[in-house]
Amino acid sequence: MLKAWTRHIGLFVLLLTVILTRTEAFGSGGAKLIEWGWNTPTPTFVKEHIREMEKVPFDGLVLDLTPNVPKNGAMRTFGWSCWSPEPLDLQDYSGSLAALKGTEFRRFTDNFIRFNVTPGNVDWFDKGFSSVLLNASFAAKVAKSCRLKGILFDIEHYEGSPFNYLSRPRRPSHSFAEYQAQVEKCGRDFMTALTLKYPEITILLTYGYHLADRGGGKPESKEYGLLSSFLDGMREAASPNSLIIDGWEFSYGYKVEEQYKAARDLIYKKAGARQISGPPDRCQCGFGIWLDNRKIWNGNDFRLNYFSPEEFLASLRFAIKYSDRYVWIYSELANWWNGQMPEDYISALIRARTQ
Repeated sequence: MLKAWTRHIGLFVLLLTVILTRTEAFGSGGAKLIEWGWNTPTPTFVKEHIREMEKVPFDGLVLDLTPNVPKNGAMRTFGWSCWSPEPLDLQDYSGSLAALKGTEFRRFTDNFIRFNVTPGNVDWFDKGFSSVLLNASFAAKVAKSCRLKGILFDIEHYEGSPFNYLSRPRRPSHSFAEYQAQVEKCGRDFMTALTLKYPEITILLTYGYHLADRGGGKPESKEYGLLSSFLDGMREAASPNSLIIDGWEFSYGYKVEEQYKAARDLIYKKAGARQISGPPDRCQCGFGIWLDNRKIWNGNDFRLNYFSPEEFLASLRFAIKYSDRYVWIYSELANWWNGQMPEDYISALIRARTQ
């Protein structure tokens, strides 16, 4: 596969190398580009092919830890297992950990470990929430020891609905206000678990405060009505050198500069409206772009894609302009690592920062 990839873009990579030698390093003077998606390789693959992978002009990856052996008949990764009443065992992921520790990252300087709120089968008042905190501590330890920037914290409700008050099993005995207070405490405990192991950790959120406010009705009826309380707790417990970034997944399909500007203003307006005590605020703004948006992808006829190469380039430039630190590129059908990515899209990554 990699031989095919090398043949496919060998001359193009040489051109990129010339451009990069002539200009500043990736990410200088602007946001860094992070790759994440269904086809992001495993840590073992990354270790074996890092030099070839780093020819694609990203600044880092969102990685997940693969278990050594199936558990209950499934190869469920760390990211999809950590929000549960069961603490995860470091030894179960020793292969992925060894690969990460043994990888010599050069160009990919900003890498993250994925941490989902899945399977989401633990309540905020349960004693089992202590396992979520142990798993957060585990993730921070991995990020620190493997020289990663931190975690990609995906708070979307793929399984369970931890931020939805109406779905909470203890709702008959606890009011919404009581849940808010408990969730805020859990947010503080979660952030503390991360920063005790990694004081300089960066948490890249898929969504921030705006997701909690979306939709009509009272907060207790919203799907993510408890998310604001959790984020408040995280911010209260943030260490002076830690960083929380609202990755603003709403921008997946943005094509217009004004959309990015308005989103940035809203991110800071929402965060500023919260009365947070504790350390200085460390929240920042980021953006996500879904390359094969609406799960439409054609590697030959770009007119069929949601983003043509030029539209992708324009969105990258807008996202970089209005982001504080990171722009993450998500994909499901498109694959940056199998040798099939059209050169026009690879070129867009470099042109966004060199022209």
